[in-house]
Amino acid sequence: MPQDIGGKISFLNVFKAGLFLAALSIATLSFGISTLEVKLKCQLEIEEEYFFRRNAETVREKRTESAIVQITERERDLLITVDGTEPIIGAATRIISYITSYTNLSTSNAWDINNEGMLDSGKIRNAIRIDRNTGVLTFSSNSETRSGLRRITGAGDCTKVDTAKRKF
Repeated sequence: MPQDIGGKISFLNVFKAGLFLAALSIATLSFGISTLEVKLKCQLEIEEEYFFRRNAETVREKRTESAIVQITERERDLLITVDGTEPIIGAATRIISYITSYTNLSTSNAWDINNEGMLDSGKIRNAIRIDRNTGVLTFSSNSETRSGLRRITGAGDCTKVDTAKRKF
């Protein structure tokens, strides 16, 4: 985490608070009785980039993190959350809370969701794709406020936690 130089920590906290609220909103969705639930354990390479408008500075951080991915599918609704030491990203195929639009590009070979939304502090765009044949997860999250921009990208390999379930 960068040091507090010229209000950067408060800017980063706004982004983290927004992501936490977004993940919490998605995670507490009532999807009713689900027809498919899959839990994956993933090893992710994550890159975060912050651009601070006030001083036109860019800060980049890279890390490796273990994460749990929860996939819940019911009829036409799909919910994917990725949680590491703190919530990383989430996406759903339902207009809820902060989500103002979504695109579901999922097929029998991949789960693939894109969301756009508004948080109190600005705009956010999330995209998650999981290849159902290889277990490769890719994601991105782009947030924008008056203070600056934050981009998170990541990728990694995943394995099923419950290997008794046939479908990946």
